[in-house]
Amino acid sequence: MGIIEQKVKNPGIIKASIFALIPFIFLLCAGEAFCRIKLYFQTKDSKYLTSPFFLKGDVKENSEYRFKINNFYGQERSVLYFKLVPGEYMPDSRFGYGHYTVNSLGFRGKEFKPYNKDEATIRIFCIGESSTFGAESPDNKTWPAQLESYLSEGSGKKFEVINSGFPSYYSSNYLNLIKSELLSFKPDMFILYSGVNELYKINQDSSINKTLENIHRSLYYRWSLLYTLLNEKFSILTQKQAIPVNLHNWKRAKKEYLCDIEEIIELCKNRQIRIIVVRQLLYTDENLFKGDNLTFEKIIEIQADKHKDSFGNSYANNLEIFHHNELMILLQDLSLKEGIRFLDYRKDFYSFIKEDKMIFFDSVHLTSEGNSLLAKLISQDIKAHLEKTK
Repeated sequence: MGIIEQKVKNPGIIKASIFALIPFIFLLCAGEAFCRIKLYFQTKDSKYLTSPFFLKGDVKENSEYRFKINNFYGQERSVLYFKLVPGEYMPDSRFGYGHYTVNSLGFRGKEFKPYNKDEATIRIFCIGESSTFGAESPDNKTWPAQLESYLSEGSGKKFEVINSGFPSYYSSNYLNLIKSELLSFKPDMFILYSGVNELYKINQDSSINKTLENIHRSLYYRWSLLYTLLNEKFSILTQKQAIPVNLHNWKRAKKEYLCDIEEIIELCKNRQIRIIVVRQLLYTDENLFKGDNLTFEKIIEIQADKHKDSFGNSYANNLEIFHHNELMILLQDLSLKEGIRFLDYRKDFYSFIKEDKMIFFDSVHLTSEGNSLLAKLISQDIKAHLEKTK
């Protein structure tokens, strides 16, 4: 009899729970509507009223990348990396050029013969993230493309520089790319330029974590302005900045990055492939640009309210600067320990920042002029080193 009574009562409990949720759902809807209307009146942009519908359309029409996913399986973890589908793509309209090219092998730029190289040619692969891929510039204005031009000027040697940077790559991706493809492409040199993506790396240890992360991304980037604003308000309280930096498993992400770079260095040593590590540039107020070993509080004090340059381009946020500096110092220490050349061009870029030249599009991506400066500096170093080793 007790079991029958319990079964009869259960529907009532469910109904009561549903009715209890109604005020909560109403408050969420009201908060969402308030955020949208407030932003609309502040910006006069009707997209704030129609999101996510306009956003879904924009993503579909203006998608900057298409990914070709290659999956391989190693002993400890999936050997995963992706490459772009060959073809021509329309860049973001703010970059001001017509299209960029992905060759038949899935790399940015012109074609090359992977297994057939002139022995007199020095083949260089530039390894990294979107700051190497360079969607902000046409094919011939990325820093790898300009590096080939600078190296070929008056050197008497043949150089072939291949852009092996990919948007959203982590160190594990380009380590796997190197092991699965690049080592068989007769490389003479690797140039590594990376790091900032590790600050946003998501380590998903379970299907629950993966599901929660997918829900977060959908709400934050697409569905809810209320959720986005609450996240950013909380980030201001905890991280002193509006844009949240993912610090979940930061220690693990940092360790994995250094282990991956160490493995790349070891692979190169075993195959007599030269490797150069270039410190990735992060755009900050000029008073922070050359700073190392600065506390988080000191960075906040120096940068204060200076979040953009005179062109309206954003500086890196405070926590991003702090952890990127930490990672680059560890990378430099690893390079010195392994006897690898570590190149730091912050002093060279500093004068351009002081002259108020537009060399950054945002906190990490260079303009074509910035790419030119980076390529020129690297080429000078390579030429000087080749002269010494004759």
